[in-house]
Amino acid sequence: MDLNTATILITGASTGIGAATARALVARGAQVALVARSRDTLETLAEELGPSALAIPGDLTQQADNERMVAATLERFGRIDALFANAGTFITGDLADGDPEHWARGIDLNITALLRSIRATSPHLVAQHSGHIILTSSVAGRNWCRGQTVYCATKQAVRAIGEGLRKEMLPHRVKVTLLEPGWVASEFWDGHGSKARLDTAVAEQRAIHSDDIARGVIYALEQPDAVSVGELLIRPVGQEH
Repeated sequence: MDLNTATILITGASTGIGAATARALVARGAQVALVARSRDTLETLAEELGPSALAIPGDLTQQADNERMVAATLERFGRIDALFANAGTFITGDLADGDPEHWARGIDLNITALLRSIRATSPHLVAQHSGHIILTSSVAGRNWCRGQTVYCATKQAVRAIGEGLRKEMLPHRVKVTLLEPGWVASEFWDGHGSKARLDTAVAEQRAIHSDDIARGVIYALEQPDAVSVGELLIRPVGQEH
């Protein structure tokens, strides 16, 4: 894909991996539509990136907001070349004593919202017989982590969705990439540990930065038309699992 002429729709775009990827794409000449719930943060990022960026605040658990993000992107830029379905949340709690309502909210965002975004966007890629869909899973989609059983389950579901979608999209020449980040020091962990802990993990090469993942996304998108990166596992050199 020639990023200099491409339009990328990014969900979960206001912070972390989404924001880092938006910056990297615009630096290469791409246009980006940015979707997240946090209006102020999203609009600040779009202002930073300039006329190549469009902020679309919305709740991706609602199908109407997914349809609206697609319509707004097409109205502003005229086309969509790729969907980076990156929205998600962390889910904590052992099964024996976790909060089922917390689980339900996380499952809704990590799985159902992802499906809704694919449903709203993929018909346009199918119609143009080209495009790329990148789904953010996690290294947790390959492993079990203590206190994260439900979170790991949602990311394993994303892995299954990615493989099914890849096969569905084969006749339409739409690429599908499963992105599996390891421990990334970002706002994703706000409320789940101290900044000092993240800083220590980075210093010990047990955590990496959002920019490191953004480079992987760029790599997948820039492959020749005949090349599809099916899975992209990126983790710190010091991460055991």
